[in-house]
Amino acid sequence: CLALELVTKNLRDNEKVGEIVELHFNNLPITMLSLMQFVTADSISSMYFPLVKEEPTLLFLFLPAILVISVSLANLVTAVIVDGAIKVGNEDAEALRRYQHYEFTQILPALKRDFRAMDQDGNGVLMKEEFEHAPVSIRQALATYFPDASGNMDSAGALDKAALRELFEMIDTDNSGAIDSDEFCD
Repeated sequence: CLALELVTKNLRDNEKVGEIVELHFNNLPITMLSLMQFVTADSISSMYFPLVKEEPTLLFLFLPAILVISVSLANLVTAVIVDGAIKVGNEDAEALRRYQHYEFTQILPALKRDFRAMDQDGNGVLMKEEFEHAPVSIRQALATYFPDASGNMDSAGALDKAALRELFEMIDTDNSGAIDSDEFCD
């Protein structure tokens, strides 16, 4: 309504811009459609530039409309895109957790078997010495189970002593100097 009053009241009979006023600000529905062009930035300069040139005070009508509408719309679109990306990221993280859990359940029997094979004295606890003297086949398996610890490999593709010490310290979460079955399999 404000646009209709400001534009048509002073410029309807103007020779230079009367045609633009009649085309874009003739009545309320046409004015609303014309202002919709500001939302989409659809050829708005051909509408507002001659009007502002003729009546500079109209800049106070059109400039806020251009800035507020376009910035608000851009922020809204950005918010929708970011929200969608966050949801997809959360879904991906959940799918990865489910896959890792499935993968872990698949290797758990082998981990328990390897634990029992390394536990030379059969007390259910691995000492650092027992861990470091693991057979080559188990050290190779450990390299696949714990890829973060596979930085130091020997010629057989198995974890070397330094990597085994580092892995032992990573697994020994309670820093007791011994690893029980739960610590090893977690």
